[in-house]
Amino acid sequence: MSERLGFVRSDRGASDNGVAPAVTIGLPVYNGGELVARAIESVLAQTCGDLELVISDNCSTDSTPEVCKAYARRDPRVVYRKTDRNVGAAANHSRLVHLARGKYFKWISHDDWMEPGFIEACLPVGEANPDAITVAPIVDVVDPRGKKLQSVTSYTGRSGWSERRLDQFREMMDELTYCDTHADGLLMIAYLYGMHRTGLLRRTRLLMPFISSDHVLAAELSLFGRLVEIDRPLSSFTLGTSQHGTTANFTAWNPAAIQRQLSGTHPGRLQLFFSVRRRHAEYVAAVLRSPLPARDKVLAALAATRPARARLASRATWNRNNRASRLRESGAK
Repeated sequence: MSERLGFVRSDRGASDNGVAPAVTIGLPVYNGGELVARAIESVLAQTCGDLELVISDNCSTDSTPEVCKAYARRDPRVVYRKTDRNVGAAANHSRLVHLARGKYFKWISHDDWMEPGFIEACLPVGEANPDAITVAPIVDVVDPRGKKLQSVTSYTGRSGWSERRLDQFREMMDELTYCDTHADGLLMIAYLYGMHRTGLLRRTRLLMPFISSDHVLAAELSLFGRLVEIDRPLSSFTLGTSQHGTTANFTAWNPAAIQRQLSGTHPGRLQLFFSVRRRHAEYVAAVLRSPLPARDKVLAALAATRPARARLASRATWNRNNRASRLRESGAK
C-alpha cells in the first residue's frame, strides 16, 4: 500500500519502543512550513502524553521538511515521513491511518490546533463506549487571524445521535442533505477531525480523491460504529489560510482546483463532472458494504438517496423561480 502511494520508508527511530501509544495524531501537510509548527506544538502540549505524532509530508517544496525534522529530532513521539511524489491530499490523509500504531487516531491539519485537553477529554469517552467509532467534540471555525467565525454543531437541531445504527445513519443523511441544499459542509469537520477508533476507521474507505469525499466518510462512520459527541470545543479549524488547502477553493467554488489538490493530478472534464457528483452514488455503496442487516440495508439505501433527491428538488425550484423572474423582467420591458 505505502509503496503504491509513493511513500518513502525510513526507520521509526526513537519513537518505536515496542509499545503502541494510546493515540496516533496524523498530520498531513503540503507546503505548510509557515504554520505547521503551531499544529505540532498543540499536539505535543497535550495533557495526556501517551501519543505519537506521525507527519506525512506530501513532497513539500518549502520549509516544511526542515521544520518537521527538527521536531522529530527533539521529541521521540514525532515521526516524519515524506512522499517521493505528490499523491494528492486524499491519499496523504488516508495513508496516515495505515501508519498509525495507536488504538485511537485523529487527523490534524497543518494550520489547525488542538486544545491541551483534547485527548484527556476524548480518551475516557472512547474507552467507556467500545462500539464508538468517533468521539467528536465541537470544533471552532476560525479565520486566519484566529477570530472565531462559528462553532460546528448540528444543522438539523439534533441533540445527540441515536444508538440504533440505522437511525444514526438516517440522522447523518439529514445533516448531509442540509449540506447539499445549503452549500455548507462545515459540520463534517467535527467528524473528520474527531478522535476515531483506529480498527473501526480502517473498515471505512477513508478519504477518496473526489469532491466531498469527507461527506461519504461521515456517512460510513455512522454505519460502522457509534458516534459520540462532546458538547464543548476542543479544537480549531482555520478557514482558508493557504492556497495549498481545499477550503479556500471550496469557498470560491473552484472544483478544478479542489480536484487537483485531492488527487494530485490535473482533472479532465469528464473526471471533474463525475467528481462533483460521485458522493451520491458512494452513499449507497457505503450502505451496501456496511454491516447492517439486509432489511436495514434496504431502508438505509433509500435514506442514502435523500441528499440527491433534495438537491434535484432545490435545483428545480431555483430554475422555476429564475424563469419566472426573467418573464417578469421581459414583461416590464
